[in-house]
Amino acid sequence: MMPIHVDDLLLTSNSKAAIQRVKSDLMTHFKIHDQGPTTSILGIKIERDRAARTISLSQPGYVESILEQFGMADCNPSLTPMDENQKLSARMSPDTPEGRSEMKAVPYRELIGKLLYLAIATRPDIAYVIGVLCRFVENPGLPHWHAAKWVLRYLKGTTGMKLVYSRSSAPNLFTTYSDANLSGNPDNSRSTGGFAVCIGGGAIQWGSRLQPHVSLSSTKSEYTTASKVGCEIVWMRYLLEELGYDISRPFPLLVDNKSAIQVTKHPEHQLTMKHVHHAYHWIRDLVDQKQIAVSHVPGNENPTNIFTKPLGRLKFTKFRDMLGLRL
Repeated sequence: MMPIHVDDLLLTSNSKAAIQRVKSDLMTHFKIHDQGPTTSILGIKIERDRAARTISLSQPGYVESILEQFGMADCNPSLTPMDENQKLSARMSPDTPEGRSEMKAVPYRELIGKLLYLAIATRPDIAYVIGVLCRFVENPGLPHWHAAKWVLRYLKGTTGMKLVYSRSSAPNLFTTYSDANLSGNPDNSRSTGGFAVCIGGGAIQWGSRLQPHVSLSSTKSEYTTASKVGCEIVWMRYLLEELGYDISRPFPLLVDNKSAIQVTKHPEHQLTMKHVHHAYHWIRDLVDQKQIAVSHVPGNENPTNIFTKPLGRLKFTKFRDMLGLRL
């Protein structure tokens, strides 16, 4: 496998000889510089602990630069990225020309753009709050700006946070979690869905997304999120197959809503979901084809709660740990 970014590329293989052959072939056509084992790419720091057999990803330099740029280098840290009782809404945005003019001096859009890259690259723990804050970039209000600064205070206390992956004896190559928070958006009653694909005790893919429709029940919101997450599982299957792994067995998708699980497995539940767009029912085909095995996980053991709602310190820390994030 060969990921390429502009003029930098990485090589990965379970065969050192194969890597050397590719390097030799490239050298016959291009002038290249072999920098050895990767230590960073795109601002992401890569560390290996050979004794413990772990590898970690982090962005401490990037976090420090954001804190410096926005004058928060000496701020007091917070324990979570968002107040668990806060409900951000478009009603908090300024509705007068004077109010909008005042907020133009606040670098809200610039800050959210920088935090968005962090949330995508190595920090799934801030994915939910950044997804919420993105909704107000066109017309942010002071409460939105204060919430963004709260994220910076959280980052101040977790600058060295790492995504850690380790050797695993689990029977599955990867495990996927899915969750949805019914009608969590106060502006339009839409649900927020979240997912995480985990390998070696750490998340390698994750997402927190507002659903494009209003769900009439928690079953529908969980079911439609699970169907969307099925796309991520199929992509992971293709990737692992290209790398030479056996993908003949179904891969687990863990959901904490038993009714949604039943809908994925039994067509007789169609009557209760006849208002759902037919495109979401494709997950049933994946289950029938034994590409995905949907099963139940208790809500207090589902780390994707962290992607669907603000949480208190204890729950947040537990789910953050389950995603492989370590200080």
